[in-house]
Amino acid sequence: MTEVKDNQFVFIDEEGKETLCEVIFTYKCEENGKNYVFFTAVDEKDENGNQVVGVSSYIPSGEGFDKLEPVEEEDEWAMLEEVFQSYIEECDGCEEEDCEHCPYCE
Repeated sequence: MTEVKDNQFVFIDEEGKETLCEVIFTYKCEENGKNYVFFTAVDEKDENGNQVVGVSSYIPSGEGFDKLEPVEEEDEWAMLEEVFQSYIEECDGCEEEDCEHCPYCE
């Protein structure tokens, strides 16, 4: 089980590397019944200084996630890209100083 505390969790990759991640939002797809978590590594940015967003499917478990799984199907990726784009559009123009809805407002 991966515990989520203060909206953060430790992601362990296939090689055993641990990365502290922050949850952006979770999404339950009614179409396929899967739960997804969109997240970003706390201390990692791309070559342009932007945060990189990851997404995994998961099984909910108490205070966290049980069994984070990679997204591998192209149609699933396409659907999740649309979900994330809708989320970004919702955040666009948000002027709250301490917005808890989206970490991109800072």
